[in-house]
Amino acid sequence: MLSPEMIEKLGPQLTLAERKIMSALESGHEDIPFLSTNELAKQCGVNPATVVRFARKLGFAGYPALRSHMQHRLLNNEGAAARLRSRMKHLDNNTVLEAFITAEIGHLSRFSRQLPEERLVRVAEAIIDSRHVYLFAVGHAGCLTTLLSGRLARIGVAPRILPAVVRDAAVEFVDADGKDVFIAFALNFPDPATIALMDCARGLGITTVLITDKAGIAADLAPDVALIGPRGEEEDLRSLIVPMTICYGIVLHVMRAARDKSIDTLERLDHIRKSMGYPG
Repeated sequence: MLSPEMIEKLGPQLTLAERKIMSALESGHEDIPFLSTNELAKQCGVNPATVVRFARKLGFAGYPALRSHMQHRLLNNEGAAARLRSRMKHLDNNTVLEAFITAEIGHLSRFSRQLPEERLVRVAEAIIDSRHVYLFAVGHAGCLTTLLSGRLARIGVAPRILPAVVRDAAVEFVDADGKDVFIAFALNFPDPATIALMDCARGLGITTVLITDKAGIAADLAPDVALIGPRGEEEDLRSLIVPMTICYGIVLHVMRAARDKSIDTLERLDHIRKSMGYPG
């Protein structure tokens, strides 16, 4: 995942520990460009400071810059079609649905044990106490903002879904303050727009929440609360079921913590629907 020029230039100058890092980066495993400094150091059996020095020896300001470089090369070198071909190799044509369901059950089981419940509680409490809740995602994760917004609206919270263009999204922050909550989705890799808005929200004192499938992304963006739900390896057929489950976990905690308001809102919704001729 490093350029051939970098490898050729530094090969003879690397220490044994740095060669271990180089070997990991060149392993071809697609999770590598998304690991944090500590995660990569642990995987290579070296000190985190060695990882930082290695990145600087390559000419980067630090490991985050090197990681961004690797992510860029990965995403440009392998398109969606190539990733799909790789994933389909792992499925039997006669058991596609069964294999998919089995994999998702495994992802959900592991993630449910790894995600601390108190983080969901903290997000729910911040939402209940907030003036505004901002939601943001790019690409296919955009449907998750629609899901979360719709479910929260049903129980008395009215989030704002920010537009994908940062310049336009910034307008929504004009009246923001420390009583607001910003929830961003970042799957596979952090989009520049997500990074920019996360930094902006943090600077305004807004409580920042990140829903992601990569611990490395959470380490980079450093939100107030990180809700991490791994979706399997790159070769797996990865769906949105895990982040969707996180969304429902947030909604359920809001409902439990603000039970009276939630019930009152749902009753009003039932009344409005019935007045329009629809069942509750």
